[in-house]
Amino acid sequence: MTHYEVLGVSTSANAEEIKRAYRRMARRHHPDVAGSDDAVMQRLNQAWAVLGDPAQRLAYDRGLGIGSSNTSYRSARPSPPPPPAPIIVDEEGEADWGPEPEPPPATKRDLLLFIPVALLGLAALNVGLGGWFEEGAFLGFGVVCFALALLAFALVPILTLRRQARRTYR
Repeated sequence: MTHYEVLGVSTSANAEEIKRAYRRMARRHHPDVAGSDDAVMQRLNQAWAVLGDPAQRLAYDRGLGIGSSNTSYRSARPSPPPPPAPIIVDEEGEADWGPEPEPPPATKRDLLLFIPVALLGLAALNVGLGGWFEEGAFLGFGVVCFALALLAFALVPILTLRRQARRTYR
């Protein structure tokens, strides 16, 4: 079975027709939506990977013996691949399957995320030392550190979301 047959298009189909056919078939046969077999979706993805790329499609057509009869999708000179783009919603309201945007680089403020963990570790250490040496000061400091760790576990996500919202809506 050829990639054209998998997508249900003719060998003379242009790039837009192939894209529409792939999307239609992917919606119909995606395992998460239709409960279809993974193998069907893998064949669709493989067909799209070959037919969606003009250079790979040209090589595939030559292998099938189609040759130069199908020139509707080719240009005289292959263009360089476009840079990766963020996910774009098309006119049908569905997102293209594209690369995810890169996360922002870590900052010194991100070290604040470790404060609750450090306080919890300090609390455990002090409670352990207080029990070992039977010293009330260690136990008291351990309880205070534990209470601060609980507070920090509650506050850090709130502060992080607030800071992120400030960056987003500036």
